[in-house]
Amino acid sequence: MVKLKVSPRILCLSGPNLQLLGLREPAVYGSETLPAIHRRLQKLAKELDVEVTCIQSNHEGVLCDHIGSMHGQFEGLLINAAAYTHTSLALYDAIATVGKSNSGTRATSTVRPRRR
Repeated sequence: MVKLKVSPRILCLSGPNLQLLGLREPAVYGSETLPAIHRRLQKLAKELDVEVTCIQSNHEGVLCDHIGSMHGQFEGLLINAAAYTHTSLALYDAIATVGKSNSGTRATSTVRPRRR
């Protein structure tokens, strides 16, 4: 029996308004667009023999849906939650749950619950 090598699969999620990179305040956020960043990521992934799927959404629930459906499809998560980094308990919980799953998925996040 021949075992086929399967490349690790990484889900790359980009949060709200990141589709505006390169247009919105280039002095602050730079001039590189999100598609250009994704192309660079795809190039690096190919060099590392990793598969990367890039998705951008302005909707918190859509991001949570993608995280929740990772089981068995992706081995890792790369996320720039943008503004949700500071405010989203839903993303925090989704990432924490996936990170604790026994699927071999690795998920870490800078998303933190807001302190009161």
